[in-house]
Amino acid sequence: MGHQPLLRQLADGFDHRIGGGIQRAVPIPLHLHEPGFLQLSELATEVRLAEARALHQRGDIIAAIADLAHQTQPRRFAEQPEKATELLHHLRGELADGAALRRPCLARHPPSYADTGIMQLDRYGSMDVLYWDQRYREEGFAYGDQPNDFLREQAAELPVGDAFCLAEGEGRNAVHLAALGHHVTAQDLSAVGLDKAQALAESRGLSLMTQQGDLADWRPEPGSVDLVVAIWMHLPPPLRAQVLAASVCALRPGGVLLLEAYTPRQLGLGSGGPPSLDLLVEPDQLERELSGLRLEILRERRRLIREGRYHQGESAVVQLRGRKI
Repeated sequence: MGHQPLLRQLADGFDHRIGGGIQRAVPIPLHLHEPGFLQLSELATEVRLAEARALHQRGDIIAAIADLAHQTQPRRFAEQPEKATELLHHLRGELADGAALRRPCLARHPPSYADTGIMQLDRYGSMDVLYWDQRYREEGFAYGDQPNDFLREQAAELPVGDAFCLAEGEGRNAVHLAALGHHVTAQDLSAVGLDKAQALAESRGLSLMTQQGDLADWRPEPGSVDLVVAIWMHLPPPLRAQVLAASVCALRPGGVLLLEAYTPRQLGLGSGGPPSLDLLVEPDQLERELSGLRLEILRERRRLIREGRYHQGESAVVQLRGRKI
């Protein structure tokens, strides 16, 4: 638990007045871009890195800070004073009672993943289902109700079959595939998101299967699907490799994996995605992890993304289409 002093320093350093500027700042890794204001992406990254292996059940604190960074960057911290104050007080209180640092890690993960010594983190550094449930309870659709552009382009060329959508959230991609005639199962950690996916399908006269669960526990039937979709499935490298290997196993011969993800060049763009380098992916990493597929598309791009409230703007992505030989 050697991270605790750093975390106490982080918490103690936030002697601030929202709107009046920072009153005091200890030497902690923050970017102060102009007097009284800060960008939160660096804070989110540092807190996540410091707490990730020490915290298991309290990932929602980290996620909340990361979420605030994602929502406000590059806007000013002072634009959401009540939320910012609540977050910082919450973090301070958790550290003060020490309870968060006493909880065991990895208790529910299978040995194949737990043995790596790295806890599972979702796209924003949280492993708490409550974080995603809260996001998907927001009005409307967090990432829109229309399919991802890359998925739409590629799916138009594919034969109809059995499809499995990983980390599908509120179902926009799964519903699009169902509209094309696929038999689709949408997987996600959040039951709230999957309920919205079902409702979206029903509103369009479509049927959809859902599977709520943790990707660390996903064990698909070999050769059971024709298409696996992984759009914005951001996981730590060991778990990503495990899930991608399972995806290849799940595909029938000739089956296709479609993937789009943010690359490390996304950091600082402020247009979406996790604020942590650990959760971003390089094209060559995907090439190694998907050696069981013939890669028909593997390209890095800068492109404009317009997906709901949380994916907006110029973005650095990798796109992949692989076919099982």
